[in-house]
Amino acid sequence: MNKYLLKYYLKRGIVIAFILLFAIVATRFIYDKFSKENDQVTPVENLEVTFHEKEKDKISITKVNPLTDALGLSSKGYTISIKNNSKMNLKYTVKILDDKEEYDLDGCSDTKLPIESIKLGYHKDKEHNNIVLLNELENGVLATDIIEPGKTADYTIRLWIDKDTNLNLDKDGHYHGLIKVEESE
Repeated sequence: MNKYLLKYYLKRGIVIAFILLFAIVATRFIYDKFSKENDQVTPVENLEVTFHEKEKDKISITKVNPLTDALGLSSKGYTISIKNNSKMNLKYTVKILDDKEEYDLDGCSDTKLPIESIKLGYHKDKEHNNIVLLNELENGVLATDIIEPGKTADYTIRLWIDKDTNLNLDKDGHYHGLIKVEESE
């Protein structure tokens, strides 16, 4: 092969390799930037709680659209990660509470959906889904568990209006809630 042709292919190969390397690095940088913008890390004593959605710890239902459980479980989920940063096992509690501040801010307390009509589906670490009515949660406690040192527990939570509700729902009704994680004794 001609040495000029070899030199030509070598230069082109280096340019293509540089362009590919630049594209990979830029894509990774952009991905990290946007994924970190959505994540809100909240320290809770020895636990590190990361909310992966742009809504952070806020959950809501803004459209009155009753769903079956199958459709509800396929609706938008709110994902959180709980990491134990201590050197001992820790007990924690995940709660779903009314966001009173949001209701006051919006001035919409009179259009709040009754919690008897709201179903909540959740699972931890891709286990089976648990489904409960929001009013069945005692003091808002969704889950209580123990986490080992250095381990992470991931929860996905979904809310929907129960298809079988007998309540007369306001078309403008909505629900504002908060996901709260507390370290227990």
